[in-house]
Amino acid sequence: MSTILMKNKNIFFREELNGQALVYSKFLSEEFLNETSSLIYKSINGKNSYDDIVEIVKNEYKDVDVNEIEKDVYDCLYMFKNLRLINWEGKLDEKMEATTQGYQFKAAGEREYKNISLFIKEKYKQQGDKVISFIPYDDMRYYNDFQVRTRNFNFSELHFISERNDDITSLISVLNFKPNDSTVSLGLIIADKECMDDLESNYKSVEQILKDNGKRKIKINIVEDRMKKPLLDFIEKIGFEKEAVLEKEYNGVDIHSFRKFL
Repeated sequence: MSTILMKNKNIFFREELNGQALVYSKFLSEEFLNETSSLIYKSINGKNSYDDIVEIVKNEYKDVDVNEIEKDVYDCLYMFKNLRLINWEGKLDEKMEATTQGYQFKAAGEREYKNISLFIKEKYKQQGDKVISFIPYDDMRYYNDFQVRTRNFNFSELHFISERNDDITSLISVLNFKPNDSTVSLGLIIADKECMDDLESNYKSVEQILKDNGKRKIKINIVEDRMKKPLLDFIEKIGFEKEAVLEKEYNGVDIHSFRKFL
């Protein structure tokens, strides 16, 4: 039986010109939807499944490739779920959620934010000699899926993951990905030590993306009480060197600054 999609309660929806729409909730504030996403949202009526909505969109856009429509509907529904506009139980679509075998690197999108949030929180609890962990903030509300999505969407923090069989094995994030700035910082580095090879491959892929976008320097700023050996061994392995110590910089504790030139 196909999974039925449900709208959450207390969502205000208003159609605008040219098929666009505005949605509002206390959680989200307001969000503008383009013509296609507005059509998809209107098609969620407590009866339609993913396949039903694909058919509705196909009938509206007859000249668009079917595979592209399926992917766009799938991604849009995940966006609505991340924005707390809709919900469902179980798998959205068996074909689209088929397990990926072997190693895979990807930049995070609508489908990954929830899993990234859960991964960060899990590894925060497991910090120790068996985990390579750079997680700057203790307040896990900073890492809930909505906050992760917001920062990723605004380019203030981009998240990159490696996966095996759809399970995250490593996570790296990049801060301040600004077009006119040649320096960026890493905001997260997380993996079990047994997944160090995946983490290193993840980092190399991220580094290539940064080079391709004109970045020339990467920094990592680590508070002294988080200077754990697995993390320090890893950043040394990938070529970072200590640049400076900022004395009493964070709540009276030193910050150690590492850098790598690309």
